Amino acid sequence: MRAARWLLAAAAVSAAGCGREAPAPVVLVSVDTLRADHLGCYGYERPTSPALDRFAAESVLFADAVAPAPTTAPSHMSIFTSLYPPVHGVRNYSPDWPTAALSERLATLPEFMRDHGYFTAALTGGGNVAGQGFERGFDFYRSWFPGPDEEESRARSVARVLDAVRRCVRRSREEGKPLFLFLHHYLCHDPYLGGPPGIRRRFLTDPVPGLPVSLADLRGDAGWADMRERFFGPADLERPDHLAHYVALYDGGVLYSDAVFARIRRVLEEEGVYDKALIVFTSDHGEEFMEHRGILHEMLFRETLHVPLIVRFPGGERGGRTVSAPVRTLDIFPTIAACLGLEGDLPSVQGASLLEVADGGGAPGEAPLSFTPWDESLRIVDGEYVYGNHWSHGTGEWLFARDDLAESRNLAGELPRVAAAERLRALAAAENVRSLKERLAPEGPKPGAPLAPAVRERLRALGYLR
Repeated sequence: MRAARWLLAAAAVSAAGCGREAPAPVVLVSVDTLRADHLGCYGYERPTSPALDRFAAESVLFADAVAPAPTTAPSHMSIFTSLYPPVHGVRNYSPDWPTAALSERLATLPEFMRDHGYFTAALTGGGNVAGQGFERGFDFYRSWFPGPDEEESRARSVARVLDAVRRCVRRSREEGKPLFLFLHHYLCHDPYLGGPPGIRRRFLTDPVPGLPVSLADLRGDAGWADMRERFFGPADLERPDHLAHYVALYDGGVLYSDAVFARIRRVLEEEGVYDKALIVFTSDHGEEFMEHRGILHEMLFRETLHVPLIVRFPGGERGGRTVSAPVRTLDIFPTIAACLGLEGDLPSVQGASLLEVADGGGAPGEAPLSFTPWDESLRIVDGEYVYGNHWSHGTGEWLFARDDLAESRNLAGELPRVAAAERLRALAAAENVRSLKERLAPEGPKPGAPLAPAVRERLRALGYLR
């Protein structure tokens, strides 16, 4: 009844911020492990993203979007709940802790959309976005995107996903419901070898002999159990030519992801959805390439937390604008609700709508926070400084000037008073997060179900399980 009442009201009342009388379709795209600064629209010198650059020109580009965690499951669940990882409690699958699922007390974006009359569908890469509560609220959920560790097959192929996108659009139309579609894949994730070789190796102009250039180089008797070791093992990433080899392969994954986005856009255009829809493009986290002596994505530095956030409003409204203020992927859920005129129905969230910021007025929400999933160390983007208390390479306190985008100069020792003030702000922020957890989900996440074989295999291939 609630959904029916809202759909009737929507015919008479324009959805706030979106300028449409009918409920707008909503498409949320997340490309796993995508650094914002490796996209042309964010200033990258390589032509990795022609389709996304075109999309950004029609959209609002948030130049300084911050992820709440450097790992897949907590960051995505924060997008789905607009709650920080210590509140929702969902973490990547790991042999170091038991599986857990989102508390039933906490509502998710797909549930919210379904409760408001939407047909909800998800097509993902599985792994750390399968189970744990990620499938709640979806009428249709499939893990059909191919992974970076595999050649495309009948079961997992981009073509199959595109066909499913088309069928989801048509099913929503047949059922008389607007569409909410979540798309996610791992095509940028390590190992940086999957996809068409001509795209993946586009930027590998000087391959280093002995380093991997194809999936065939990683196959061995142990299957994928030690895939990550075989991928990075031959390299000395202190050597510039070795590091450049891996960065070039990663950039090929960005280009492949861009090509897939172009094909998704084409389907939406052919089905008459693209121009009517609210389309949000983002990522869960970035990737390290030795900026702070690390690789992959674990630490709380800009290279792992600065993600793209590009929002195309229905009809291209606000298109071409750039917002420089720091925002959070936590803000996606409230922004969707506000655009649809549903902000009054939001559950308890920590994010804030970005509509006023996109219009050039108002102020963004609270200072962005990011957390490590294992010990809840945090980082805060606060005014002129960025502060972190995570432990990395013998140092447990980090203070950077906001304009030091490379975060190359740790000022904690040079500016002890500033560091002390930021330390107190971080402690207060952490306490506020803990207090909200005690209020919303004091029991924490519930025990998770045993891993399905397909999920376990995908996690093993991505390097999370052995």
